Formats: sequence, C-alpha cells, structure tokens
Amino acid sequence: MLLLQRRIWFITIFQAFVVLCSLVLAWLLRFDFSLPYRRVLLAAALVLPLVRLTVFAKFNLLHGWWQYTGVTDARDITKAILSGSALFWVAMRILPATSGFPRSVFILEMILSGVLLSGVRLLS
Repeated sequence: MLLLQRRIWFITIFQAFVVLCSLVLAWLLRFDFSLPYRRVLLAAALVLPLVRLTVFAKFNLLHGWWQYTGVTDARDITKAILSGSALFWVAMRILPATSGFPRSVFILEMILSGVLLSGVRLLS
C-alpha cells in the first residue's frame, strides 16, 4: 500500500512538472525565448498545475498503468486538457494578478501539454 501511495505521488509530481514545462515553453515560444511579465507567468505557474491535476484526478489520469495506454487514455487526456484549459482560462480572467495573460499562451500550452502527456504515456 505504501508503495502504491509513493507511485501515485511520483506520477502526480511528474505530471505537474510536465504541465509546468509546457507552460514555460509556451511562454518562451510566444515571447521569442525571453521571459517578460514574470509576475503573470509565476501566477499562472501556481494556478495551472492545480487546475490540471484536479481535472486529471477527475478523469482518472493519475493512475500508473501506463503500459496499458490505449485510445481511451488518449480520449481522456484530450477531454482533461480541454476541460482544464477552460477552467484555467476562467481562473486567469478572475484573478487580478493575471491580467494581460496572452491568449496565444493558452493555446500553445494546451497543445504542448496534450502532446507531452500523451507522448510520455506512449513512450513508457
């Protein structure tokens, strides 16, 4: 049981890391590999993993059976990414510290998260 709990924590932290990497990469792509508006990026980096991991838990994507990845996992990842992006967009519009968040980063991050999370599952 303890091993299973450690595995779930590792998977959760790893997926949060992948989501953060996709956010930073989307930000770098948008701003030609520079980091302007760091306060907005930091606020987004605090909100996005929480939103994504909550949605991943709802779609049962925190399990560790990656060797059995199939079409249903791809469909669940797509639904989770779209749902999480919608919630993230709402959160970015509500929070005062995140005004001026670039729209293109929403789309780039969504695509990168989907590709990276699916790619990691397929490679494992």
